[in-house]
Amino acid sequence: LTQELELQTSKLEEELELTKLMRAKPLSDFMLDFYNSNDVYTLSYIEARISNQVTSECDDFKKHVIRKINNANSKDEAQNTMNESSTIDYGNSCFNCCYNTFSDVLDETKESFESNFKNFRDQFVESYGIQAVDFSYTLNNDPSWKRKFDFSYDKSNLTTFPVFRFFKSLDSVKQQMREDVIPKIDKAFTKIDAYYIKKARKAYSELSKQMEGVKSMFVSKYQKIIDQRIAESDKKENML
Repeated sequence: LTQELELQTSKLEEELELTKLMRAKPLSDFMLDFYNSNDVYTLSYIEARISNQVTSECDDFKKHVIRKINNANSKDEAQNTMNESSTIDYGNSCFNCCYNTFSDVLDETKESFESNFKNFRDQFVESYGIQAVDFSYTLNNDPSWKRKFDFSYDKSNLTTFPVFRFFKSLDSVKQQMREDVIPKIDKAFTKIDAYYIKKARKAYSELSKQMEGVKSMFVSKYQKIIDQRIAESDKKENML
């Protein structure tokens, strides 16, 4: 009888030990402490990743265009630089890299939200001794958001007719071409940067709303279980 009482007492003490944290810290405070010290990807980080890639691709494309202008052997060749297939292909490649970075960072952000919640759930299970379900996030990343290179270069600012270029040297035509095309390239990449950042902000806002919804649902569901455990613990304490 003594041995049985000691065994029952030991089990009750172990069960009561599990409810100490439940009593000391509400689940909402436990969650707040976790999320204050465990961050997901920030919007500023996402925007920086996108803008840095766009800037890099813009610089590469400008170097490519300037090199082709500088290497042109005639005035016509210099002024037709933006319409050459190799230039268009390179522009498409640069735009594709911008989109790939945008898409990748959105996927990584979703994984960041999911990984962060998984770590929280694991800590909750370990601390409270209650098994919890996992949650996944839905990312709004529409393939139709991808923008193709469509420069549509306008040479209206240039004197392109041979008769008007007769007294201009090849170097002066090249210089005029560089001065005309570089600002237009900057404008095209600035536009794509603003476009992808706008889409990223929208996607991030949706992920953040989902996260807040998951947190609210988690507290609502498991605080009830915790309250029930505490009530059961009160009875066991009386038994002890």
